[in-house]
Amino acid sequence: MMDTIDVQFDGLKNYFADDDELSKQGAPAAQQSQEMVRVFDNTRMQNIAIVMRGIFGQMPLAQDMDFLAAGIEAVDPARAGPMAPSLRDGEKISLLPTAMPTDEEAQQLREHDPDRLRQVERLVLPLAQLTRCPQRIRALRLAAQAEMLHDNLQGRLENLQNACDALRDSMALRRFLRTVAKLGSWINSSDPEMEKGFAVSSALGKLRLFRAVREDKAVSLLHIAILAAAGAEVPVVQRLCSSLALELEALDRVAREDLADLEQAIRQFAAEEAWLLQECEH
Repeated sequence: MMDTIDVQFDGLKNYFADDDELSKQGAPAAQQSQEMVRVFDNTRMQNIAIVMRGIFGQMPLAQDMDFLAAGIEAVDPARAGPMAPSLRDGEKISLLPTAMPTDEEAQQLREHDPDRLRQVERLVLPLAQLTRCPQRIRALRLAAQAEMLHDNLQGRLENLQNACDALRDSMALRRFLRTVAKLGSWINSSDPEMEKGFAVSSALGKLRLFRAVREDKAVSLLHIAILAAAGAEVPVVQRLCSSLALELEALDRVAREDLADLEQAIRQFAAEEAWLLQECEH
């Protein structure tokens, strides 16, 4: 009975021991008699362990890190063997920079006998052997995300193009805007036949602000403009509104589009492409 309890207790220690304890347990007996080399402080070690678990789903083995380093060095997920899926996942790749050793840390890792390093230091050692790691990881991230980013930008542009086409081609909207122009000329006491135009962004919004002061105060100048465009015939008003809804349906998909944000996203994508082409020349 006591043997069974001891075995269960040892198992629990494996589940709940921290990384430092596990590194001591994993070291050979000959190494435990020597002081283990610590390149990372406890906070840095814990951060690296968290990132590794985020990438691999658990703490990786030494061969896992060798495969990962091979894929990064070649800038080719296929060279990472069983670790290839991790280098094709943009989110996981974005975690890598926080686990990469700094130049100073990499130098310290290379200077020491691997057998004297703790578990976390030994796992990171293959990454310390690589050159131009930030550039390689950036290229891998771009490769993983480029298609998704391209499709997203292309979709936003197509929605914007469709909305512009709908605005340009809508006969119902054209009829309504001509009525608004005539109404504006009448309000401004100018020749009603002079349709010089108006700022759509301001005029259409302001029509809703002018409301009746008598009778039904919910009636606005916008209602009057629609009624006038329909020749004051209720059935025509219904058809006009239906036509507007149908012809301008494409506007719903871009109603919340931020053009400044879209422009910035396109510029950023182009900059990443230019950077990658420049790196390929080296």
